[in-house]
Parts: sequence; structure tokens; C-alpha cells
Amino acid sequence: MEKPSVGDSVASLCTRCKTVLDHIVVALERGAIVKVKCRTCGSAHRYRKPAEGAAAKTTRTPRRKRPAPPSTEALWAACLAHARGRERVYGTGGCYRVGDIVHHHVFGTGVVRKIYLHKCDVLFRDKQRLMASANS
Repeated sequence: MEKPSVGDSVASLCTRCKTVLDHIVVALERGAIVKVKCRTCGSAHRYRKPAEGAAAKTTRTPRRKRPAPPSTEALWAACLAHARGRERVYGTGGCYRVGDIVHHHVFGTGVVRKIYLHKCDVLFRDKQRLMASANS
């Protein structure tokens, strides 16, 4: 290949079009193409060899996988083991503290995890639920 010069036509990977297209050489540095302008969309960007762009897409490093969160049932069992006090029957008029054990007539036994104004998060065997309470 001949030595390139400004204004020459060259194939390059366009960053906007995401494909190899015809470009015009805009800038050179020590005889190497540095910047090009796409003839299709008009965007100016650094020169990318066509093979370089294709290789860059296929050689991505995979992301690390996050560890799986513990199952709800395992978390429930651990919270129940660290809970304090006797089991109380759940009612919307009751005041609860973090760590209290409550028994709901439909959901079963649960542990209070968080307190809000007039609400609390209770972790049951199947999932955590936001429940009404008289907390202030």
C-alpha cells in the first residue's frame, strides 16, 4: 500500500454507523492515519482498521458473575435463629421491633426485618412482605 495522505479515501470502522465504510483521511501523524471522516454520516473519529474493529468486538472479556444471593428460606431460617422473644400473633394494631417473631394466619411465622412509619418489613418463609403496623 502507498503512503497515505490527507484527503485520501480509506476503509475504516465507523464509530457511529458501527460498520466498515469509506472514510476520508483528515489527519496523519508520522505517516500513519490518525483521524478520519465518514463519507456516509459525516462523523470524525480516530482511524480504526477494519480487521481491528471486528477483532475488538469478538475478543471482549466476560463480566464477572455476581454470587447468587442466599435463598429466601435459608435467610428466613437464619433470621429466625437470631430472633428474640416469643412468637406474637400479627395484627395491624401491634407495635413491632426489629427481630420480633410474628405469626400471620395466612403467611405463617415471620421475622421483623425493618421498621417504617406505620409499616414493617416481615420476612416469611417464601418472601419478604411489607406489613401494616402501629409503629410510630
